[in-house]
Amino acid sequence: MASFASLRFASIDLLVSTERACVWTLGGQLDATQFELLRHEAQDALLPFVDAGGMVSFAMPALLITAAKGEFL
Repeated sequence: MASFASLRFASIDLLVSTERACVWTLGGQLDATQFELLRHEAQDALLPFVDAGGMVSFAMPALLITAAKGEFL
């Protein structure tokens, strides 16, 4: 079932750095120079999602999966 989740990051730089750690997303596609460009461009592009304290937050679709041991659907 798809729903929306609220994501929060302490800063734009931390949001971008999490992408670098995920090899199945941008982390597996961009080199160091491209990540630096992404970090730079993200400062302006993500500004509408930054609050007065510098926290980045936004809602996005999330797929929630639950399971219990011994149960099969």
